[in-house]
Amino acid sequence: MLLFPINVQVDPGRWNQLLQPALDELNRRHPDMNIQIEYIEFPYLSETRNQILDRLSKGETVDIISVDQIWLGEFAQRGLIENLTQEFEEWGRIPDLYEPNLDGCVYNGTLYGLWLWTDVRGMWYWKDMLQEAGVDPESLKTWDGYISAAVKLNDFFGDRVVQGVHLIGAPHARDLWYPYLWMLGGEILELREGHPTKGVYWFPSYNSSQGVRAMEFLKQ
Repeated sequence: MLLFPINVQVDPGRWNQLLQPALDELNRRHPDMNIQIEYIEFPYLSETRNQILDRLSKGETVDIISVDQIWLGEFAQRGLIENLTQEFEEWGRIPDLYEPNLDGCVYNGTLYGLWLWTDVRGMWYWKDMLQEAGVDPESLKTWDGYISAAVKLNDFFGDRVVQGVHLIGAPHARDLWYPYLWMLGGEILELREGHPTKGVYWFPSYNSSQGVRAMEFLKQ
């Protein structure tokens, strides 16, 4: 059996953390089987997508791939990935999945994948600082309340402690924009008809009022 995982995550070898122990266990349980793994990584997102498309389009046998969720529709439309709806139904654990994660596995009502790596965005705060500045923690649940609280905390504490609000400046900080876009009901891409040469095409719908509002939030 050939496994061909392609990892586009920021830390190299992430897939192998799962595959190697799984291979060791399979070999222990089934010493009569010859199970081989070919593990390949590509350093850049665009290169990964192009390599996957090229190899699958040429008919190369691949059992497992790791793709960015924004590619799922394209790969499914090209017929390069398998319809897994029946396997999901037989598995019987679809209700255990979080709805946003399940949405990322679906194209045109059909399941084509399963999230392996997921995360959450959390917020922590000092109760005593909010109390001293007169900020209600419940106000942090809305964007307007969060921005108002940030201004109030910064004005109240100045340079005495720390800045009232800290947003990380990590290389993946651009990812912070996507959740805000989706919270507003916006989309990154949408399938449209009527292109003069291509017919059906993907339109960059993030350049919308929702996208602008999400960017304004980061700017504020």
